[in-house]
Amino acid sequence: MLDKRKIFPICAGIIAVIIIASYALLPSLLLKIRDNIVAEARPLLNAQLEIGNLTMVGINKIRLEQLTINKADKTLISLPETTLTIAFSNIFSANKLQVIEKIELTQAQINLEVNAQEEWNIQDLLKPSETSQNKLQALVIFQDSIVNINFPEQDVQTKLNGTLDTRVAQKYNLDLKLDLQEVGQLTARGILDEQGRGKVEFISADLAVAKLEKLIAKYTTLQNVAGSLQKINLIYQNADKGKLLSGKLEA
Repeated sequence: MLDKRKIFPICAGIIAVIIIASYALLPSLLLKIRDNIVAEARPLLNAQLEIGNLTMVGINKIRLEQLTINKADKTLISLPETTLTIAFSNIFSANKLQVIEKIELTQAQINLEVNAQEEWNIQDLLKPSETSQNKLQALVIFQDSIVNINFPEQDVQTKLNGTLDTRVAQKYNLDLKLDLQEVGQLTARGILDEQGRGKVEFISADLAVAKLEKLIAKYTTLQNVAGSLQKINLIYQNADKGKLLSGKLEA
């Protein structure tokens, strides 16, 4: 008969062996995960995805280093550090992306371009899919990120912080803070669907709109814009029957 006093040391030894074996297998496991991510993304993207090293952070987080998305020899998205929080309860879900519960993007750089025909360089980034089964339903967190936007009229750069919540199916819940270079800070909060329909509130104080004179003249009916706005509280609404912008501007 097994001595009860020996049960605990035996169990502890077995657990120790499992832990040691797990850490020994971890590097090859992470390489397999990285290769699987690239393989899953390849049929979805009209671009090249590259990922550097992967490391485990705790028991349910994976940190990706140097993730880049390139298209036509240009870098669209560069992510020095991306942390994925994994929901193991969803690991057998038919939606393969549902295993990702949270995405933290630190110091991301996003490069956007629009041409004279108002075509964006990312509008065909995703390939048409015959199935909508794999949808990202996660909380995306932007930390100290940069967005560069090249318009034909002028370039705009903004710092980006905040969240994009896609956990509700077919909805995008925005809570973003934009710090436009030489212009001012703008907060955007609201909910949009996959067709861009919904309602977003824009709030700002002391926005130097004269710095955006060329863009305002191109995309609005305003001309000869000068000075700054002391307070902005605008609500953008987009429904099937049309778009509406309402609210208050104080100069």
